[in-house]
Amino acid sequence: MDCVLVPISVLRGKLAARRLKNKRNYAIVLAIMGRALITGASAGLGSEFARQLAAGGKDLILVARRAEPMQELAGKLSDEFGIDVDLITADLSDPGAPQVLYDEIIARGIEIDTLINNAGSAGPDLLKVRDWQVQKAHFDLMITSYAALCHFFIPAMRERGYGRVLNVASVAGQVTVPGDMNYGPTKTYLIALSKALSATVKEDGVHVLALCPGFTHTDFHQSERLTVMKASSPGFIWYDADVVVREGLAALEKGKAVYTSGRLYRFLMPVLRQPWSRSLLKAFGIKM
Repeated sequence: MDCVLVPISVLRGKLAARRLKNKRNYAIVLAIMGRALITGASAGLGSEFARQLAAGGKDLILVARRAEPMQELAGKLSDEFGIDVDLITADLSDPGAPQVLYDEIIARGIEIDTLINNAGSAGPDLLKVRDWQVQKAHFDLMITSYAALCHFFIPAMRERGYGRVLNVASVAGQVTVPGDMNYGPTKTYLIALSKALSATVKEDGVHVLALCPGFTHTDFHQSERLTVMKASSPGFIWYDADVVVREGLAALEKGKAVYTSGRLYRFLMPVLRQPWSRSLLKAFGIKM
């Protein structure tokens, strides 16, 4: 990629750039002309990632099952920030969807330099839901799609010498909770995957991060069970989505492999890893 000398004042809008060195009122920058691909982009953390990246001038590709919310979001971001937004409807619980998504992006001639793997769901109870295809679809969404998109897009980032990959994990992936046999374990895999990828490709200019939020105000908790749990828990354990995303993007740029979002959770994680932590959660009104 070419380095160019430009006024600092123009480092906004559609120019997504990494500042390398200041020189009076100018900066030597490495132009990054690729787009950010965001899965699960129709709501929650996905839409907040889209908003914050768009505010930095990043052109986007949004991917989700629901087209209408994405279209509404894309219109708002284009109008407010003057960026280009492509939309692709895909159900990443379909094991063939990541390949179809990759093929579509290649066919459009689009270069991806930022990948936000965010699609997900709470998932079924591993033992109570007896339909294995329901269980498999959850694993395809939460594990296979993340690994597949890393497989497809990281090699090109590595060749170009620049890339950013953020896998949305969870503090649930860092603790063992009785009854959580699907969601937490899938997030544990994402943490391990991100650490291994980071160790492998960081020297090539590709940063890979597992972002581990705690309880976050999004529509993820709109299911009946999670709504009851949220209502019974204290407000101070909940973080706003904009805080989680802002901290995550900053940690990604710093080259961290794993980052726990929220000062409270960074303080509590050593405690929550202890066998008696379930009693602590109950004391906060969190029934697991």
